This record gives sequence, C-alpha cells and structure tokens, in this order.
Amino acid sequence: MNYYQLSASSRQQLRQILRNLTGYKLTYSSCYQLEHQFHILAATECSIPNLELFIPSLNPLAQLNTPLATLWQWAQSELQQDLNWLKFENSASIGLNCANLIHQQIKISRSFLPLTESMLIINQTPDSFSDGGKFYQQFDKTLASIEQALIAGVSIIDIGAESTRPDASYVSSTTEIQRLQDIINGINELKSRYQFKLSLDSYKPSTIQHFLPLIDIVNDVSANLPAEYLRRISAENKTYLFMHSLSVPADPKLTLALELNPLDELNNWLQKQLERLSKLGFKPTQLISDPGIGFNKTMHQSWYLLKHIAKLHQNDLELLVGHSRKRFLNKVNCAIDGANRDNESAQIACYLTTQGVDYVRLHNYQTYHQQVMSLNQLQNNFNN
Repeated sequence: MNYYQLSASSRQQLRQILRNLTGYKLTYSSCYQLEHQFHILAATECSIPNLELFIPSLNPLAQLNTPLATLWQWAQSELQQDLNWLKFENSASIGLNCANLIHQQIKISRSFLPLTESMLIINQTPDSFSDGGKFYQQFDKTLASIEQALIAGVSIIDIGAESTRPDASYVSSTTEIQRLQDIINGINELKSRYQFKLSLDSYKPSTIQHFLPLIDIVNDVSANLPAEYLRRISAENKTYLFMHSLSVPADPKLTLALELNPLDELNNWLQKQLERLSKLGFKPTQLISDPGIGFNKTMHQSWYLLKHIAKLHQNDLELLVGHSRKRFLNKVNCAIDGANRDNESAQIACYLTTQGVDYVRLHNYQTYHQQVMSLNQLQNNFNN
C-alpha cells in the first residue's frame, strides 16, 4: 500500500486535490488540522506521479519528534486501524467536533466532520416555508444562533430576505436591503473571531450590488444575472453560486419534461453556463453549481438527481446541494410542515458527503452533524 501526504490551507483545496486524483481508488483519513493547515493521508495500491510518498516508520509511537510527524503517524494508524490507532485515540481529548492531541505544546486536531462543508440557511422573511419566520427581524437571536453554528463547524452562512417557495410574494430590492442591512453588518463583525464565508441569497442586481463588498458568495437561484453584474462579481473575486431553475419563485406546474433524462438536461445546462461565465471573466475556482433540487423538478426527478449526484461534477467545479426540508421528501415522509423533515434532510446530506459533493445547504445543521460524525467514525473515505 502506498501512502501520500496531502496538505492545503483549506478543506476546499483538499477537495480539489482529491478531485484531480479521480481515477485512482483512494482511501483517505479524517481531515487533520495543525495550526492553519489541513491535512489528509491518502492510501492506494497504485503509484501516483508527482505526489509526496509517505514512508511510515517501523514504530510510529517511538518517534514522535515533531507535531507534523505525529499527525502523519496518527493518520496512518487510522487508515490501518491497528493498536496504534487506539493508543493515539486514548491519548486525545474530545472536543466539540474533533479529537485533540497536544504534542510539544501544539494542538493537533482530527476532525469528526467530513471534507464536505456545511452551509446554514438564515431566512430574514416572515413567510419562509421551513421555519415560518423564526429569525425574522430578531437581530440578537439570529446572531447568537449563527455564532453557535460557527463554533460547531458550519463554514458558510447563507442569508436571504425573500422566500422562493411556490406562490411566494415578490419582495422588492429596497425591502430586501432594509431587511438585511443590520444583520449582514452584524454577521461581518463575527469575522474577527471566526473563519467563515457569508453568502447572499438573492437574484436581484440592486441588492447584490449594494452588499457585494460585504459578502463572499452570491447565491443566485435564477442563474440569470445581467452580464454587467456578473463581470463585477468576477472582477471583485467573489464566488458565484448559480442554481438550475425554470422559474423563480418555483412553479410546481413547470417541470423538466418527463421523457428527458434529468441528468443530461442539467449537464447540458451546466456546460452552457460555464461557457457563458468563463467569457465574463470567471475562473473555475470562483464558481459553484447547484442542481436546484425541488425547483421545477418532480419529486421523482429530484430523487433521481440525488441518487446520481456524482455525475453532475463537471470541469472541476464545486457542487452544492440544497435539498433541506423540501417537499420532494414527502415521497418517504408525509409530514406536512418542513421542520419535520430534518432527519431525512440529514440522512441525504450524509449520503452526499460520500459522493464528492462540496457543500450541503441545510436549515438544521445539528441533526446532520450528529449523524455524519457518527458515520465518519465507522467508515473510511473513498474517492473512486
């Protein structure tokens, strides 16, 4: 078995490295963090050119010379699942979502969370289908909830002020800005204490232009912004998240044609979007695609797309899935209101982490984190 050390400054970069290794059957360790660097140890029977080969020592526990050496030895024991693994784990203390080992007064962390990152939905709307306006105009409550999520490992906060559910009322850009101004300012103040990205869920040019200096990601459910605004997003090095939809708000009567393969339809749409966006100056690293689960798809088409989600990766672009609490889940759960669909939403999100999805967009990260951390303790990761 060959072992390879993969290191980067973010989980995002680690995922990109793994994506470039598609074709090799890899098993890889948990994500380890040492200071500001992230690491995984990958194992394969093949030889991979241009990657640093890790030569394990004969006795890992006998040569704990540096924190980085300890990290790699811990990761190797995880992949081998030998007695050294138990020794490392017994020596580590348990944190909120990780195990911590102190070596030479430096902390080494093994994350219980996957490489897939969590995006938390924050609605500043009085008529949200999922939470009924739970956080609407409640500044302190909203910020406290966001801070708890960041401590727990959520890495993106996605905030919007207009519902896109079927039959939702239209909200003007002026109203959107009024609803969002104070809370976006407050969220940005949290960046002095936490590392995360702020995403704006809006398809209105005026709203996006107003908040562009304060956000990291433009989450456009229309995927149809005017070219001049897209050029501005690209020039300011922001990330553009674009979603497949046929109408905004969603019209349940307008769906993909039943006689067509939804995977082919979305891949064709994605290719056209890439051609358009590249001409407007976007680099692949600035783009995230979203298949729009539940938007203009029948419940059966949504389930089909989720089952085959790995086939929607194109041109090294990152992939986000926003399935949380949506009505297509009624195929397996007849719950009337969206808040009762959290278990199903979390189970699907766990599956998505095994399929190379980069981000899962959720209303309830707690249920998902509980499930995915347990799953990660029981199985190694694979990249086929």
